[in-house]
Amino acid sequence: MFANFYIKHGDMENANQVYEKATQINFKTLDELSRVWASWVEEHLVRGFVDDAFTIIKQALFKRTHKEKGPHEKKETTESIGMSLKLWTLYVDMEHNFGTMETIKAAYKRMIELKVITPQILLNYAAFLQSKRLR
Repeated sequence: MFANFYIKHGDMENANQVYEKATQINFKTLDELSRVWASWVEEHLVRGFVDDAFTIIKQALFKRTHKEKGPHEKKETTESIGMSLKLWTLYVDMEHNFGTMETIKAAYKRMIELKVITPQILLNYAAFLQSKRLR
């Protein structure tokens, strides 16, 4: 990705601009777009910019774009990025590492509401609650 050029030269401002533009592209698959968002978040985490990483991932998961569509047009991937299991898994991992009990529980609750949680992730959540002696 072109953002890596700026990252190698220590220019996160321009790298962020490249990532921002890349997230606006209508990729063919949700996985392709998810990889762009995840890469952007991970670059910030690696550099210790945890707050910025949270801002970016929340932008992906909690903000939806709504565009007028005709009846025969397919739904854009940018509209469904909030359903990306890859990003939700990354977000839950971030919450476990940097969040509070409430934010961790809220992340799992939202995954359940959206029905993007897998049986394994649900078991992990149950084990987490059990380890904290919560329900």
